[in-house]
Order: sequence, then C-alpha cells, then structure tokens
Amino acid sequence: MVSLQPLLSRGFSLIELMIAIALIGILAVAASPFTVEWSNSAQRQTAKNDLVLAYGQAKAAAIRNSCSTSIELEFGTSIAVKCGHNTLWQATPPSSVTIELFDAASDKITSPLTFDNRGLPSSRITYAVSTGGAQGVKDEGIL
Repeated sequence: MVSLQPLLSRGFSLIELMIAIALIGILAVAASPFTVEWSNSAQRQTAKNDLVLAYGQAKAAAIRNSCSTSIELEFGTSIAVKCGHNTLWQATPPSSVTIELFDAASDKITSPLTFDNRGLPSSRITYAVSTGGAQGVKDEGIL
C-alpha cells in the first residue's frame, strides 16, 4: 500500500535561499554610504588627534628650549616636530586626509609653524582637516 501523505521537507528551498541572499544584498547596498562616512570620520579624527599631539609636543619642546633654533611643525606626508635638524616627534596621518593650517588673518600657512621659547606660536592658529577633496567633509578648529 502506497501512502499519499506528503514527504516531510527538510531544509530550505532554493527560492527561500535566493530571497534571503537578495535581502542581505539590498541591506548591504543601503548601508555602504554610512560605512564610507564612518571610515572618513574616523580618519579625520585620527588626523586631528595627531595634529593636536604634535602641537603639544612642539610647545613642550619650545618651553624646554632644548635647542637654539625654533620648533617647527611640518606638513606633507607626515607631521613632524623638529628642533633644528633633529626630529623630536613624528606621525603619519591617513593618506586620504588633507590638513591645512591658517593664521589669524585666515591666510593659509605654507611654511612650518614656529614657536618661541615660551611655547607660543607666531600667531593664532586654526586648522581644517578634510576628506574627499573639494566636495568632501571638513572639520575645523583652533589650536
């Protein structure tokens, strides 16, 4: 005698798996802009932290007056605090981040920033840390 009861199914059907994979893909595409902005924000924060740390190191070295020349912050591919030709501290910010310094007249500072023996910079300094080029997000502050 043949039983007419349906066979018990086990597992997922192919259509159920395809629907689940499609939903995961849609969610991943929807979340990717948030992930990119989170990454850019973390890189800007890292660069700002490096800049503030370099500023503090330069002030401390200028106050100690451990050398006869000025203390400088140099920007390019790295941030360095130098006393004469000796590098006292150095950090490499993320490559996708642009750091700009401005003086009190809002002119961009292109030369190294110098400090006197009281640990004071030559003028009031503001900074801008940006990612994404001209259309990117920019964080600004005062050192």
